[in-house]
Amino acid sequence: MMLRVSRMLSGVFFLALFAVTPLYGAVFHQAGIDWYSMESKHFQVHFHEGLESDARRLLAVAERVHSRLSDFVQWQPKERTEIVLTDEYDVSNGHASPYPTNRMTLYLSSPDDIRSLEDYGDWLELVFTHEYLHILHLDKARGAPDFLRNIFGRFQYLFPNAFQPAWFIEGLATYVETDTARGVGRGQSSYYEMQMRMEVLSGLKPLRQVNQPMASWPMGTVPYLYGVYFYNFIAERYGEEVIRQLVDNYSNNIIPFRLNSNSRQVLGKELDQLWHEFGVHLGERYRPQQERVRAQGEVIGERLTRQGYFNGPLVAGNEGAIYYIAFDAMRRPALMRLLPGRDPERLADVGFGSRVAHHPVQGLLLAQPEVCDNAAYYYDLYRYDHNGRRKQRLTHCGRYRMADWLPSGEGLIAVHNKGGQNALHQLDADGQRVAVLWQGTKGEVISHLAVSPDGKQVIASRWLAGQGWDLALYELASGEWSALTHSTAIENHPHFTDDGQAILFSADYDGIYNVHRLTLASSKIERLSHVIGGAFYPVLTGDGSHVTYVGYNAEGFDLYRLPLAATLMHTVEPEEGSGAISPEPPPVIATGRVDNYSPYDSLRPRWWFPNLYASEDRFEFSIITGGSDTLGRHNYALSLGYDVLNNRSSGSFDYLYDRFTPIFKLHADNFYEDHLDSEGKLQKVSANRNSLAEVVIPWLSDVSRLSLHLGVAEERETDIRVEHSGWAEPALRDRIAGLALAYTSAVEFPRGISRVDGREVMLAGEDSDVIAGSDFSGRAYTFDWKEFIRLGGEHVLGVRLLGAEGDSGIRPFNLGGIAKVKPLPQILDSLGVNSPLNRRHYALRGYDEGLPQLTGTHMRMASVEYRFPILRLERGFMAPPIGLHQLQGALFTETGATWYEGQEQDDYYSSYGVEIKTDAVLFYGLMLRLSLGYAHGVAEIGGDQAYLRLGGGF
Repeated sequence: MMLRVSRMLSGVFFLALFAVTPLYGAVFHQAGIDWYSMESKHFQVHFHEGLESDARRLLAVAERVHSRLSDFVQWQPKERTEIVLTDEYDVSNGHASPYPTNRMTLYLSSPDDIRSLEDYGDWLELVFTHEYLHILHLDKARGAPDFLRNIFGRFQYLFPNAFQPAWFIEGLATYVETDTARGVGRGQSSYYEMQMRMEVLSGLKPLRQVNQPMASWPMGTVPYLYGVYFYNFIAERYGEEVIRQLVDNYSNNIIPFRLNSNSRQVLGKELDQLWHEFGVHLGERYRPQQERVRAQGEVIGERLTRQGYFNGPLVAGNEGAIYYIAFDAMRRPALMRLLPGRDPERLADVGFGSRVAHHPVQGLLLAQPEVCDNAAYYYDLYRYDHNGRRKQRLTHCGRYRMADWLPSGEGLIAVHNKGGQNALHQLDADGQRVAVLWQGTKGEVISHLAVSPDGKQVIASRWLAGQGWDLALYELASGEWSALTHSTAIENHPHFTDDGQAILFSADYDGIYNVHRLTLASSKIERLSHVIGGAFYPVLTGDGSHVTYVGYNAEGFDLYRLPLAATLMHTVEPEEGSGAISPEPPPVIATGRVDNYSPYDSLRPRWWFPNLYASEDRFEFSIITGGSDTLGRHNYALSLGYDVLNNRSSGSFDYLYDRFTPIFKLHADNFYEDHLDSEGKLQKVSANRNSLAEVVIPWLSDVSRLSLHLGVAEERETDIRVEHSGWAEPALRDRIAGLALAYTSAVEFPRGISRVDGREVMLAGEDSDVIAGSDFSGRAYTFDWKEFIRLGGEHVLGVRLLGAEGDSGIRPFNLGGIAKVKPLPQILDSLGVNSPLNRRHYALRGYDEGLPQLTGTHMRMASVEYRFPILRLERGFMAPPIGLHQLQGALFTETGATWYEGQEQDDYYSSYGVEIKTDAVLFYGLMLRLSLGYAHGVAEIGGDQAYLRLGGGF
């Protein structure tokens, strides 16, 4: 038991250490593309072919933003910040980390929908500002942490600002990205105003919930939303200088998590008191808006769905059908159909962020994201029939973010995205390009296009630098755009009426997104809805007497149907909104040498940390370190230890090379294991030496991972100290060469308790005769199938079937014990798959490890586990930083047997039991699943086992 606890805590330590360290072990960039580097005074940007002009412009933006933000945070990084600029994604995002060096990755593609990022004046400037604030904020350290970095380097513990709840960190970056005067950033956007307004009106979340990761709506938006409005409140009530003081005062914490002390020292108030003031402040701001809308007459219509979370976009179909995309965070996003008088029907799984169009004969057209070349994330076009059953992929790595049918059904008009530039392409019905209709320049984004009923025009929301989002009409005959609106509001989601004489769209003219109608002949704009939340994606349905739209409420997005006869038909003069006004683009840096990317400058270790293990028989001192280059091509972790009492060394080394296909992995370790009797007395010490060299060939998609593993491995175990002769075992060495195939399609979703809706399958074959020097001989084959079946809601049935066959001379298989913490190599592993090679030990709860009755060259096991939710709490303490996300339970039964070649096996050893699992939250953000279990082995050699383990089982 002492050994198990020691190894479990070591696993938790390593997991906590590397959880935020970019040791990316998956396919992180496309193979075969060339990367280059260029630097300025404070930055080095790495970019792939085709992005040199963007990289030069980014460096100009970066230096200008650095001058402003370094003054705001009052901090200058000691080394250049590294930026990876990539066009490998059709989504808009970025991420940053101070470990092991200050690094960020920016996606070139500009936002093209209303999902909170639509208020930008220059996309690269906005995303860089947000991510660079993270760098400055998290890198800043004063006093003892700064001093200790001179000794231990960039060790994670010495970054005080990283030890705060996510809303402190993301809120500050979102606050700094916001410029109300220019209409830029989420802190002033109508979208965030909508979300916070509904949060306040439905009841503000308590601080001890906001401190934790959340699956409750609005889920991952919470840190940004609550954070930016809290900082807005502090700046308005106490002044922006107080924000600087809060950051500065916290930056010298050698004892982390002192959140209340920080606010008390700066403002003389606990955070709970400030949170109460914050709630009062928000109520005074938003309740008058609610009262104003209701006094003028709320027009919302009938609520058709009550799922909440994510719904939309939507289109009208045949016979009154509504097709839309839904994601409830409990299963994969789905293509849904809603027929009059019926419940919503799930037709097919699709990708998150999919867009849908409809043709009465051709069926449904979906643009949905897909993995391309194992690393890129591009939109492709798919055609479905009206029932969602027949599916045809039209493009492969096509980069078509949205499309609509021509009225004839013989072709498509699609928005193409590449290199930060949009274009209109005409495709035939099978997705083949017919013509490039229009090629945009940088600073032009096309969103949610729709073809007119006569097929002569295309309506879209168009973003132009210096103007923001407006409605624009494209004439297919002339190839010219004409603006229909010009305001600071955000006009989006346009759709033609059936007669082609008017356009329905969504806009935030009075600060709230509502449905509007623009009559083309008169340019008259009328507001049709009048909601407190928001209204998006309007379409005419039925006989044209209703507008169906996606409305926002306190639970998320749902479908609403509004009779046109019930609307107020309020005429709008589009003057105000939250749309961005872009600054003039910065001057292009004409100088600066472009070099080929070199990984070696960023690869050297930047930190180390000591670890001490002391017992009556051992006094071991060790150090750990690790690192990776900026692009994640080389990733390594190293541990070196020395036992002073026994004059012996130990350690481990892991390396992963991820540039080409296949991926290469290397692992080696040397450790000593204490074997204790039931009274905790040492009986023997064994030396264990393991090594593995493996290449991995991946095939990745948006919904599954398939990988081929080829490797060689060695495992050696030798007794070096024996206190009791009955514990002695001969030295053993096994050398194998193996081939394995691993597949997984199961996913655990944010509101789930388990992997679900898929399977994990592993097939492996190994040979101990290929490499000389092995004490074993022969071949072994393993088959492992795990199936996860949704039973409804969050309830899941897990089934596992395991089998192995081996020659008489192989190292035998063993059943027994509980599933152990997976070793460190998984952290550096590719594709999230721990190596399927050289596995000989498998859990069978209710039985001890190493029993001769459960050891053999042949093995069978089956396990069935019913998993059910108990409680989703999402609450935690401020200090110590411990929280409880959710509780769940599991009832299980399993049976297994082993035997040797030539034996007959009639005895299967069965067990049953129960587990209570908790998703605990450490340090406000690190989610750990802990399982407290009881198992009863039915057979005579079994018994009662109570255990605590890290992880949730198979």
